[in-house]
Amino acid sequence: MALVILVVAWMVVGLVRLALARRREYLADAGAVELTKNPDALVSALQKITRAPAFTELPSEIRAMCIEAPHRRGDLFSTHPAMEKRVAALVEFAGARPLSPAATPHPS
Repeated sequence: MALVILVVAWMVVGLVRLALARRREYLADAGAVELTKNPDALVSALQKITRAPAFTELPSEIRAMCIEAPHRRGDLFSTHPAMEKRVAALVEFAGARPLSPAATPHPS
């Protein structure tokens, strides 16, 4: 019984850790907007990161140093919120301009 409780607690702690990491991303975005006073610039940067090409031809050691849009695995097990959700939060809370349909990121 103790082993089952230990395994379940370990899984819950992992999910809470991932949720906290996603929350920190939103707080980092809020801090960037507060610092720069320009939410549209952050939206533009997020769009550029999303549209960045994948660097599959580079060695994995070098790819680890590149900023890439993460592969979608679902929100529960990801460390970063989806770019669309981050942009939506910037539009809702920071007054950024909404994405135009032409600027929407293309899925890879």
